[in-house]
Amino acid sequence: MFLKDSLHQSQTGYGFININELPYRGFSEEKLPVEGIDWATTGEFSAAAKRHCGAVCATNIALFFAASGCAPLKKDDSKERTFEAVHKIIGNGPVIKIAGGVKKYFSQCGFTLACHSVRNDFEKVKAATAKGRPCGILLARSLCDWHWVLCVGWREYDSGGQYLRIIDGWNNTADKFYHVNEGSRFVAGTEYIIK
Repeated sequence: MFLKDSLHQSQTGYGFININELPYRGFSEEKLPVEGIDWATTGEFSAAAKRHCGAVCATNIALFFAASGCAPLKKDDSKERTFEAVHKIIGNGPVIKIAGGVKKYFSQCGFTLACHSVRNDFEKVKAATAKGRPCGILLARSLCDWHWVLCVGWREYDSGGQYLRIIDGWNNTADKFYHVNEGSRFVAGTEYIIK
């Protein structure tokens, strides 16, 4: 029970919100086509890796592009084999940067990937989403408590609230949101583009 409570506190402490907990009026939004993707989560690979949210986020980037027409990025059509291959490159955490490892994995699969910083800028994430590009986002809850998530959209309320639609790495869903700079700080972000 302690582990479950601890995990729940960790997840909610980052400012993550379920879609059904958000106000349902007065907003604009955009999201990437993510329906039907079986996302990787840290819990699935906890026996083989530690502090591996960076490798999970990188795996989810590969799974997104595999579902978008680049099937060889999903190694042997297996989420597990994809994680194993990505984890060999990214390794255990903490990992401050994953873009170089993601590019290396894509190259090994025969794809050229470009990466551009969106820093910690909500407007740049919106622009990336408009171009169909997912963003790896690094969040920090404290000096030693960081977490990688995959951003696949955004929502902005008329009242000014800004949210990123995320694959949080803990749950197999694209219906989680991160309230920007609430609960954790948006440290850095990178958009990914297949060339």
